[in-house]
Amino acid sequence: MNTRRGFTLIELLVVIAIIAILAAILFPVLARLKDRADQATCLSNLKQLGVAIDLYSQDNDDRFPYGIDWWDRLFPSRWSTRNGYPWLNSSNGRTFYQEINSLVAADSRNTSIDVVLSPYVKNPELWHCPSDTGAGASEWWFAPGTQNKSIFDLYHMSYGYRTEVALSQIMCSRVRHPSELNILEDSMGYWHSRYRRPPRPGVDDLADERFWGFNVLFADGHVKNITDHALFDIRTGAWWTSVGYEPWD
Repeated sequence: MNTRRGFTLIELLVVIAIIAILAAILFPVLARLKDRADQATCLSNLKQLGVAIDLYSQDNDDRFPYGIDWWDRLFPSRWSTRNGYPWLNSSNGRTFYQEINSLVAADSRNTSIDVVLSPYVKNPELWHCPSDTGAGASEWWFAPGTQNKSIFDLYHMSYGYRTEVALSQIMCSRVRHPSELNILEDSMGYWHSRYRRPPRPGVDDLADERFWGFNVLFADGHVKNITDHALFDIRTGAWWTSVGYEPWD
C-alpha cells in the first residue's frame, strides 16, 4: 500500500517555523564568525606591514618609512600646534606642519606611506582592512565622510600612520617604548568593536565612541586590538605614547 502523502498546511507551517528559528540562531553566529575572520585578516595585514617596515628600516639606516597617511594629506593643519604651541620637529627645527606641507606639495600621492613602502609590499590588498566600511565623520576633524565607499577605495589604505616616527627621523632602535608606540592602526574604531556597524552621518558617527576598538601595529612588531576603555585606550595607550625624540621624555 502506498502510504505517501503531501504535507498538510499546518505541517508546512511548522517546518517553515523551524527553519526560521534555526536561521535566527545561525545568522548571528555566522556574522560573528565572519567578524572574527575579518579581524584576523586585518591583524595579519598589520603584521605583514610591520615586516615591510622592518625591511625598509634595514635598507634605510634604521629609519622608519618617510611618508604620510591619508589623514595627513587631507588635514595637514592638524600638525600646526601641540598644547597651544607650534609643534616643532626637534630633528631639524621646522614645525611638523611645515614638514607635512612640504611632502604634500612635493607629491601628495608618491609621498604616501603605501607608495613609499611599495617595494616591500607587493600586494596592495595588505593595506585593505576587510572590515573597512568607510567613515561618516572623522574622529577629531569632521568631514563629509566617505559617501558609502571604504577609506581604502578612496585613499588606497585603511590604516593611519604614526607620522612623527617618519618626520622625526628617529632610529627604530632608539624608540624608547617600542611595545607601546603605535605605528599603524585602523582609521575608524567601529570596524572591529563589539558593536560593529556602518558609518553614521555627521556627529552621530561618534555617539558610541566609548565602545570602539582599534587593531594596532606597535613599534616592536606585535599587533593587538585595543579598546577605548579606562586608561589604556587608543589615545593614552598609543597616540599619547612618546616617540622618543621628545626632549621632555
